[in-house]
Amino acid sequence: MKKLWKRITSILRGLRDYYSYEYDGFLSQSDKAYLLLGALLVCLISIVATSWIMYFSYQKNDEEYEKGLYDFLNTAAAYTANLTDDEYQMVAEELRHQLAFTNFNADNDIEMYMKYIANTAESCPLDQEYYPYKYYLVMTNNGEMEPIDCWAEEISDDEVVSFGALWDEVSETSVRFLYYPNKRETEITISAGRGTVSAHKMKQTFCDECIRKLFDVFEETVLEELVIFDSKSGELYPIREMDMEIDGHIIEICLDEQWNYTIRVNG
Repeated sequence: MKKLWKRITSILRGLRDYYSYEYDGFLSQSDKAYLLLGALLVCLISIVATSWIMYFSYQKNDEEYEKGLYDFLNTAAAYTANLTDDEYQMVAEELRHQLAFTNFNADNDIEMYMKYIANTAESCPLDQEYYPYKYYLVMTNNGEMEPIDCWAEEISDDEVVSFGALWDEVSETSVRFLYYPNKRETEITISAGRGTVSAHKMKQTFCDECIRKLFDVFEETVLEELVIFDSKSGELYPIREMDMEIDGHIIEICLDEQWNYTIRVNG
């Protein structure tokens, strides 16, 4: 190293003499090699020194972060272990407000926080290869569905009326179906509950693409617990007070004073 340094300083002095017109020679190949090697060596030493400084700095920060997190968890565990039921409820509501409503308010895009919830749905009920009927009423929390055009091709005289039902424990919404095959009619009564739609339940039931479609439909209705599903086209329709016709099916949706919906389907 000492010999290399002397060689470099000698070359530098030669360059100084050259530019002061006191040196008429040029750098030899060995001088150029030593000069290049010295520059590379200086760069290498600088890189190694910087890397070591950054490594020890990050390691120190990680240790301080782990210690701070450990102290916080112990403090939280000790505090919550001595809470009463009322105090625990108050803390839970405050955490929900700080974490959910502050960071993800109603003005933000729903996908901002839905993407942080893992999708664990094994099979999406809105994306199946085969459906026996064309139109269904689908519950958005649990994915349960019931056909609204449940009419057999060949109707016997005994088939006067049949029944169906849906229930959602999250929103406490219940649905009753009355099928009149001879008339090709269906009467559906929806008893609205709390109006709750759980993002976690949806992530356990539907695929992400269908969830985005459901939220698009939610913008058109106040009853988010149920949608009408066209199994042939994949279209979703909101439950709201209206009359519509889909492929020859006349669907009439009425709302009474108790906020209960009645759907009449004629085919």
